[in-house]
Amino acid sequence: MATSFPGANSWYIAERIDISSCTSDIVNFSAVIVVQRTVGGSDQGPDMSVSTSLVTQTSTQNSTQIIYTWNIISGRTIPANNCPFYIAAKVNLVGTAQPTSGDTYEVWIVTTNGTTTTLSGHF
Repeated sequence: MATSFPGANSWYIAERIDISSCTSDIVNFSAVIVVQRTVGGSDQGPDMSVSTSLVTQTSTQNSTQIIYTWNIISGRTIPANNCPFYIAAKVNLVGTAQPTSGDTYEVWIVTTNGTTTTLSGHF
């Protein structure tokens, strides 16, 4: 499930994806959230509830977008008992409210039982 959460005011948002059901351990995990950047909007960093010893998280920005990425660390496995977990993109819109309909996400999950799940959409 993908959700956009406004902060205490309209100038801060967190766009979150919940990974709620794991039938077995996750052996491959990648995710990207792309936020369309308003003038002056700034990256406040990625967030997640899974251990940083299992998944890397990075963000980068240019004049039009902020791109957040998460990737499983090679050789690591996310145990099924870590579910549910979330990933989130945090954005400071610096005084400019912004619709989130242009923001996108893609998630790829492969489990030890061979199940591949791909999620994509808009917030």
